[in-house]
Amino acid sequence: MKKRLATLAIVGAMAVSAVAPMTVSAAEVDVMYVNGAEVPGGPDAGYYVTFPSNIIFTDSTKSAEQELNLVKDADAVLPTNLKVDVTVTSTGGAQLKNASVAPSAALDYQIDFSGQSGKAAAGNETLANATATDVNVGSFTGEGSLTGSATLLDTVESESLTVPIGTQFTDMLTYTITQTTPSV
Repeated sequence: MKKRLATLAIVGAMAVSAVAPMTVSAAEVDVMYVNGAEVPGGPDAGYYVTFPSNIIFTDSTKSAEQELNLVKDADAVLPTNLKVDVTVTSTGGAQLKNASVAPSAALDYQIDFSGQSGKAAAGNETLANATATDVNVGSFTGEGSLTGSATLLDTVESESLTVPIGTQFTDMLTYTITQTTPSV
């Protein structure tokens, strides 16, 4: 009897499947990961902006190249009036600090974005100790690059600091990337 009920249940389920077929549709979706990228115009803007990775200064490395790029998606058509502005702000006032080991010590550094290529215009401003808030990096009107350099101006030795080997002095940069036209 149990076997007969199980068979009827299976046949009933098959009958329901046969009576109500499923409709299937398909869509293609690109999946992409771009390290250090923002899409200020939203996910369908047709472009993304890459920004610099971490900056690590050492006793032997006191400068680092910096680069931002506006990159167009493969099949996208960018608006003719596109304008994307970039600013940078330093949390620590363009100074590297370690409050637990050297509370009053600070190592100055600066970032200068003055190079440009493609449809990019450099802001020609330097992020430094006196100007560490909303520094104009530049703008994009299409595909292009903004280039510059980060330079450590002070060292532990030049500041006469005595700290253990491996002590880290840090700061945080915030790049703000805003599509100003066309409005989003």
